[in-house]
Amino acid sequence: MSKTTQELIEEARNQWIQRLTDLSRRNNLLYYRALKSGTLELIDVNPKLFSAFLQGKSVVITDLFPKKDNQINPEIIKQINAIYKRSISNLEERGLRTLFLAYGMVTWTANDGGRSPQAPLILIPISVEKKGEIKLSRYGEAQINPVLLYFLEKEYGYQITPEQLLNGESDIVEDEIPNIKNIAEQLTEIVKNIPNFS
Repeated sequence: MSKTTQELIEEARNQWIQRLTDLSRRNNLLYYRALKSGTLELIDVNPKLFSAFLQGKSVVITDLFPKKDNQINPEIIKQINAIYKRSISNLEERGLRTLFLAYGMVTWTANDGGRSPQAPLILIPISVEKKGEIKLSRYGEAQINPVLLYFLEKEYGYQITPEQLLNGESDIVEDEIPNIKNIAEQLTEIVKNIPNFS
């Protein structure tokens, strides 16, 4: 293939990516907002089980969350069911896998004076199994949020590859816990000129 043909293909590919990637405040991968029935925060969960989950083990959702009077909050089950149904609908109707754990968040002061971004740093694909007890498990390799990297390139001119953030490793190993501290430090150092990036 000639160099000209390769350049034309690369240009067409970049144009398709631009048209497919929504960089507006509607995009939850850039401007995260908790949805009433579309998100579930895993903050006050059992740290030992959460660690096992990140390492690839399947965990029972009712064991992950704290219980009151030996019962899990029914809202958590309701949210898990809503998230699961939406993910199945997206997969069947659009062919999109949308069930991810957002691990770590980054933010900075927006250029336009509007609401500042709050973007997930690492995305971990997960699956929900509903045979008897509801179980969560990892469904594949974690990845650096590609929409975040694309936004940083389009808006600020930073061409950052996942390999740069992973210190030369090509991927996050599937059953490993992503070293979020190192990744966040690498990214913060690269984009240190973006106001209030943290």
